[in-house]
Amino acid sequence: VPFLSEEVFQSLGVTSYPPTGDHPQGDKLRVTSVHWEDFPKADKKYIDANLETQMASARKVVEDALALRAKAGIRVRQPLSELKIKTGLPKEILDIIGDEVNVKNVEVVAKIKNTELNTELNTELREEGLINEFTRHVQDLRKAGGFVPKDKIELHYSTTSDLNDSINKWAQHIKTHNNVAKIIGAKDTKEVFKAEGEFEWEGKKIWLGIKKL
Repeated sequence: VPFLSEEVFQSLGVTSYPPTGDHPQGDKLRVTSVHWEDFPKADKKYIDANLETQMASARKVVEDALALRAKAGIRVRQPLSELKIKTGLPKEILDIIGDEVNVKNVEVVAKIKNTELNTELNTELREEGLINEFTRHVQDLRKAGGFVPKDKIELHYSTTSDLNDSINKWAQHIKTHNNVAKIIGAKDTKEVFKAEGEFEWEGKKIWLGIKKL
């Protein structure tokens, strides 16, 4: 943590301060390290008590919604259509809740008693969930293979025909999010890959293999 704090401090571009007078080397040394600085004091005029209350409510909503997800056995990467909440909050905070819970729409409904999460999955939502999981596994393979973000890769995969259709439909999305130059929907046992792996989606296996171009 001390090294990370120092790195962030130095990245701000501040290289000198007025002499502090309390350094062992006296006033001749200007402080250039975060560790020579006093801990900052909060300026109460910038504290927004109303915003803090709203964010506390938002955290409770997110906690309740994620609990409903867990109860239904639906992973967070699987998008859902709607979350209904009782607490009225600004749109900006509703958007944050939507991102945290991974729902398309957050609606305030005063008449409901508790948070309500629509856990029904249509074809589009299931497909998007598949692609989210697919891209995550490709990213994991990139890390396992020692690739850096700028490295373009060739991606091979093998799965069932129905999942193959969905992956083809989202091919450009996969290329953009994983820096993939070429996608091949076939498994060649003669190919040598830098990293490969397999995962399941709704009981169906998906094999992945990647190599650098």
